[in-house]
Amino acid sequence: MGNISSMALYRLICALGQQSLISVLTRCGLPLPAYLLADEKHSKCLTDKVYLPTIVSGRVMWHLGDSASKSAVAFTESYGEFQRATLAHEPSYQVQGALTDGFDSTTSSMRTLFPRARLGFCLRHALNKLPSKLMGLSVTVR
Repeated sequence: MGNISSMALYRLICALGQQSLISVLTRCGLPLPAYLLADEKHSKCLTDKVYLPTIVSGRVMWHLGDSASKSAVAFTESYGEFQRATLAHEPSYQVQGALTDGFDSTTSSMRTLFPRARLGFCLRHALNKLPSKLMGLSVTVR
């Protein structure tokens, strides 16, 4: 991608308004990602709790959605926007693999949208959950 920073690219995309991230990134010469990380951020918008489903690959954000619900149906709809945009750009596009944080709604939506993709757990999220998993084991096993 040359010498453009991730923040500069993000600002460019914001400046373009409602342009599809897929359209902008592929016009910049980036190939569609074969492997991706799907995650969701829980946040507040004024007084409402919102969920921001994201898809990244490397240092590039390919999808940023929003949802009032953390259900698998809502996440499938959000991540489906990414799928529709990529297929409109490249009809033969297939995700080869996806890492998730293990959140049921995210994992379920990835399985629904990309049934051929290999799914795994993000190392960072797995390490974050490790202490609570270890607490469930007896001292002799730990």
